[in-house]
Amino acid sequence: FICKVKSDNTDKGDIKEIWVDHDYKIVKIKYRWGADYDYYWFVNLDIDKEPEIFSAYGYSDGIDYAFYDQNFENKKDELLFYINPIITESSQAKKIYWGYPWDITGLFLKNENGVIKILASINHDIELNGEKEHPANQTILPVICFKGISTQPDVTVEEIRDIKWFSIEELTSKITK
Repeated sequence: FICKVKSDNTDKGDIKEIWVDHDYKIVKIKYRWGADYDYYWFVNLDIDKEPEIFSAYGYSDGIDYAFYDQNFENKKDELLFYINPIITESSQAKKIYWGYPWDITGLFLKNENGVIKILASINHDIELNGEKEHPANQTILPVICFKGISTQPDVTVEEIRDIKWFSIEELTSKITK
């Protein structure tokens, strides 16, 4: 369960999230700032027991899309990497649309010999704010393919090449410094 209440520490954020497990034990507390868009999805992409978080968080003029690795032992989430989300109708990615969080319904995943893989590309022309920018710890923002139905099919997406299956470890090693 995720309970959101008014923050008791406004230096860290105006919202306090209390994460509670099925035994009603608090597994972590997070402070966040209220935003126009604040979406979470959970998916297990690695070998640990905690699912990773896919987060879309931000405002009308820009949303940050990222994957986080949860760690209930130290009660922290570790940023794995930021992404560019796209929606496609199939894993062949013939038609692509920008992946707005309200349009996303799932993630393309496959299990290959016990390794979970996601459909992605690290070879694309997507620019943010008119520039090819990326966070300091990343050499590129990968494109991740999601399932969904676009509510804005007229929004164009720049060229994306070499869409293929990556494990989270393979993708992380190719895009981080």
